[in-house]
Amino acid sequence: MTGDLKVGATLDRRWVLRRVVARADHATVFEATHAFLDRLASVVVARPEDRERLLAEAAARDRTYHRGVLGVLDVADTREGVPYLVGAPLVGRSLDGLLMARGALPPVEAVDIALSLGDALMHVHSLGMAHAALSPASILVDDARVVLLDLGLFPTPLGSLTGPLASMPYTAPERLTSGAAASGRTDVYALAAILAEMLSGEPPEEWPPSEGALPAALAAVVETGLDEADRRPATMEAFIAAIRHAVREPLPPSIPPATMRRRGPRAAYVSAIRVRLEGDAILDGRTENVGEHGLLIVGAGPVEEGHSVLVRLALPTSGRIVSEPSTVRWVRGQGQVKAFGVEFDDPAPRTLEDIRRYLELSGGGEE
Repeated sequence: MTGDLKVGATLDRRWVLRRVVARADHATVFEATHAFLDRLASVVVARPEDRERLLAEAAARDRTYHRGVLGVLDVADTREGVPYLVGAPLVGRSLDGLLMARGALPPVEAVDIALSLGDALMHVHSLGMAHAALSPASILVDDARVVLLDLGLFPTPLGSLTGPLASMPYTAPERLTSGAAASGRTDVYALAAILAEMLSGEPPEEWPPSEGALPAALAAVVETGLDEADRRPATMEAFIAAIRHAVREPLPPSIPPATMRRRGPRAAYVSAIRVRLEGDAILDGRTENVGEHGLLIVGAGPVEEGHSVLVRLALPTSGRIVSEPSTVRWVRGQGQVKAFGVEFDDPAPRTLEDIRRYLELSGGGEE
């Protein structure tokens, strides 16, 4: 079982598991360092029964060799027969978490992400492959680039939902009704659904938004991507070309949402976290970013604005586990899974020192 491997363990005498990034029923994601080289990596540890799927995922990603697909460094089994995949380090945050926290993205930002994804998917298609489960949970976003975490054969558990539920809203109807195989056209549908959510802030099934809420030409392109298979753009190249044509005119300027008004700089930091809520309820979730004053967290639980909580997290540079009393400043989300910001009440000096060092290493963070 994946739970037998814990922080501090060394895989094959070279990959040292440093901290847990995310957990799901089918896999655990760790941040790891090389025992002899100055190298950081991500490690996905799977269950023995999922070995073939993990090997297939590793082989598919290894073929791509594209900056828009997370690279593979190694794949093997432990002596106990636990399969694991070593990949490039995870830099940035999941698109799933970004949408949870911010809702609709500015059209120019949404389009930039879609175009970057389209470029990676065009390369994947040129190799005769397609993504098997594209969703915001399989996409990593940072300032410099957008990266596919996997190709869907063995999804990386980094979203608020994992497994089939994560990709269901973005799955082309023909795959659900007739079991059609993943293809360029099904990826067009998935990318259109993701673009629809980025533009509207609502799940794809709520599309279209109210009339006039978005540039008409861009909304029309999304509509074609969500159409029936035979009326959908036949290739990713055609869909991306249509998006570029629709945004020839300048898009509306972006207005930062209220949840982005922060006290001081923050930097992306995705890591597993445990939050003790009022009434001693426990929320196991993940961080999205960190700053001297607090954290952005995604998780499922009865959290409310103004609540006093205790957050237990691995510090971003040392990996040391600390607990910090905090206060929930805002909450976003209508369902069980929510994004919320916490502010440290009186952080320990070692916590502040570690976070400041991380912000420096991250280029100072963003306001």
